[in-house]
Amino acid sequence: MIINGPLRKAREKISIVIPAYNEAMNLKELIPSLADVLRDLSIIGEIIVVNDGSKDETDDVCEEIINKWHAWGYDDCGIKFRVLRHEKNLGKTQALSTGFYSAEGDYLFLFEADMQYNPRDLIRFLPLLNIGYDIVCGWRRHRADPPHKIILSKVQNIIQRIVFGTNINDHNVGFIGYRREVARILFHPNFIKELGLGRAHHRTVLALARYLGFTIDEVPVRHYSRKWGKSKVEGCKTIIETIKVFINYM
Repeated sequence: MIINGPLRKAREKISIVIPAYNEAMNLKELIPSLADVLRDLSIIGEIIVVNDGSKDETDDVCEEIINKWHAWGYDDCGIKFRVLRHEKNLGKTQALSTGFYSAEGDYLFLFEADMQYNPRDLIRFLPLLNIGYDIVCGWRRHRADPPHKIILSKVQNIIQRIVFGTNINDHNVGFIGYRREVARILFHPNFIKELGLGRAHHRTVLALARYLGFTIDEVPVRHYSRKWGKSKVEGCKTIIETIKVFINYM
């Protein structure tokens, strides 16, 4: 659902957290694109890359962006760029926890590094967050993925809607906005440890949020084929992680 309304109630600050594992080529294009959107929308914000133990040139790309940031003029628009690092790959859940607990924004966004989302769709989330929703998640109504991934995702979504009663179309979308306090509850290190889902924790966050009584809505977002690199979770690994989530809920 898209609600027509004010883009901002005031000058809320937006933090965009990007978990990155071997995404150097994508980040080179993605970061300036996101910064341009924040500037065009007159949003005070920050972009945080969490380098999750990458073995490619992710650090070098981020350092280059840092060195050019002021020259590009983003500082003058109130837009910051920061990089956080994990020495080894800890997974998306831990990367989000690190990013969300460092973020300064009123609204915290997960935005995946794979260049499969359009940064300009950010404008669709803000009216819903402004009227009080705790979480607004994207919905890849028309996915640009290989057929086997689309089929697997549809099966996962059907099962999660039946088991968890979420009424959400796209549980594994990589573009989600949270109110800061909500993100920090769902990704609190002790909460992650207590549930024991490990790297699969982020796959059940929307079900957890619904169980805890948080309000959730979704908006359609554009989706594109991956341009560089490859998906980090495929086939059997995805199925195993999903089964682990279900077992912990039963």
